[in-house]
Amino acid sequence: AVTAWEIVPSGPGEMVGTLHIRSHMAQVAIKYTNKNYQITYKSSSNLNYKDGEIHPNYNKWVMTLDNNIRRELASLSKK
Repeated sequence: AVTAWEIVPSGPGEMVGTLHIRSHMAQVAIKYTNKNYQITYKSSSNLNYKDGEIHPNYNKWVMTLDNNIRRELASLSKK
């Protein structure tokens, strides 16, 4: 089971998402406007980040975050 991302505002149009799983930590920047958003790598620990490469689970975790954001936006647009 994936532990939930902790999302906190970090400035206008930007949030920071942090995920802790066992000894791993992943952190992303989420920049957004009222039309779109972008998730980018910010930092990590114990995920072997080097030269643009990272542990394969990182991409799975970020895809799950992206899917959750899309699902939430879809439900908001129906209201």
